[in-house]
Amino acid sequence: MTITNSPFFVTRLRQILLRRELTATSLNDPDVDVNDDIEDFAFKKLRDKAKKDVQKNLAYLIYRAKYNLPPNDPRFLDLTDEDIVYELILQSEYNKWEENRQDEDDETDKRIIYKNTEEYESLVKRLERGEDIDLESLMTPLEDWENVDAST
Repeated sequence: MTITNSPFFVTRLRQILLRRELTATSLNDPDVDVNDDIEDFAFKKLRDKAKKDVQKNLAYLIYRAKYNLPPNDPRFLDLTDEDIVYELILQSEYNKWEENRQDEDDETDKRIIYKNTEEYESLVKRLERGEDIDLESLMTPLEDWENVDAST
């Protein structure tokens, strides 16, 4: 049995151990072929391990993905399990609150702000006909505004 160095990530010693494991696995599982590539077998093992880790550490992965943190970031490593779960629950509740607030804002935006009066409708008709209207003259003069003292 000749073993060559792997061009991917499996070292020579690891190849020998994986070959033994592959042989043992092929005896119990007819779908596994002894002649499978060691690298493919190693990759399958890593993928299976990652799938299991996702199930176990889902909260960690969500937190790291949300804040784009590597697994060895001190900001991540200093957190307890409770801190991570609390932060995820907090973010979830905030998102729900934000959605409710936006729904309320949408309802208030649908209300009629300007009441159509005869004066307004006549102005619209005149503008549609292309008449030149001095809109500044229609605005409330500054003298009519109430002065407000903000210092009290």
